[in-house]
Amino acid sequence: MNGYCQPILSHIEALTNNNPAKKLSPLGFTQMVMCCMDGSVTPLNDGNQDGHVKDLTVKYRKRPLESDVSDEPSACDTALTKFYNEFTLPSMLYREYALFVPDSLIRQYCKDSSDFIKLNAEGAAEMQEETSVMREVYDMFVEGGGAILKSINKALVTKMSTQFGKNLVSGDNNAVALNFALGENLMQDALIRLMTDWRENELCDNVCMVGNGPFANLDLIKSIFSGNNNQGIDQGKLANMLPSVNFDKDTRTVWGNNQIGVFEKGSLALLTRNKYVGDFARPLGTSNFFSMKLPVNEYNCPQDCLDRMVFDIQVKEIDCPTAMNINGEDVTVGPGVLIVLSKEFNLFVKPSNLYEPTDPLFGTNGTLRYEITTS
Repeated sequence: MNGYCQPILSHIEALTNNNPAKKLSPLGFTQMVMCCMDGSVTPLNDGNQDGHVKDLTVKYRKRPLESDVSDEPSACDTALTKFYNEFTLPSMLYREYALFVPDSLIRQYCKDSSDFIKLNAEGAAEMQEETSVMREVYDMFVEGGGAILKSINKALVTKMSTQFGKNLVSGDNNAVALNFALGENLMQDALIRLMTDWRENELCDNVCMVGNGPFANLDLIKSIFSGNNNQGIDQGKLANMLPSVNFDKDTRTVWGNNQIGVFEKGSLALLTRNKYVGDFARPLGTSNFFSMKLPVNEYNCPQDCLDRMVFDIQVKEIDCPTAMNINGEDVTVGPGVLIVLSKEFNLFVKPSNLYEPTDPLFGTNGTLRYEITTS
């Protein structure tokens, strides 16, 4: 020995809990759909059962009209029958993130990077064997999961941008401009105007909101509501009745600056399909196929309800020299592990023909769009 200390490689997580590779972007829209919408605990499935795919058509009846009501006895010879309407669910979108970790890379790191850790598979009891990967592979898998979540959120926000329903107050589905003054009343003027809109559109209570701009700060401002303002409004009770607003940067780039969406519960649903379930969750060749929930507690700034989304996973062990494209370059790789994380999904939005043409709610679907600015 020459008297010098041997080099030490320490992970950033040993110094700080704020690992930049595991920082989740604000996924407000996905979080809103998963947390706030009816049925979000079990996302709507398009007919997939145990890995088999079937077509699924949704039926519904339009509500009877006031004009259907008779004001005199019908003498048993007049009646109405409301038949079902149907619509087909949209085709799936697809997102995939694949990573390859060679054994040669892990050999350069500390021993703990090569320690094995089990992937917590969804329905693991049905698998013929559990899947284990090295700690370094697991960490890179979790980090890649944040990227695919971000891509899914952008896709959902984009799908929503063209499916907002008509606002009966404005007469169309464009973003309704709303301006409020920041002052001692905070956001109360805007809130009262919004609630008036919701009443005209016959939205049920406890709507869900997501977006960007000054109104997305409502969650922050609610915490300081207390006492009565100069109009005699009990701000504490007002804060308790207000819905939450999920902040989402993607709404800024896709919908526009200062825009928020307001959603009646049940107006949206996450449509999903998992391939590697039932008999299709199995070892095959040098791969293991299964499904699992991302360990969202591993991320910095974890967000509620994202652990309800189940992803398809392929873990492929590569033992012989294999041609592969790594970081855009065609190379031959040796022993290592390839992990493919994928998701088939789409956004279900109630159609705009839920009501008869003469129904006051014709063209509405429980979703409204606003552009809210401050003076």
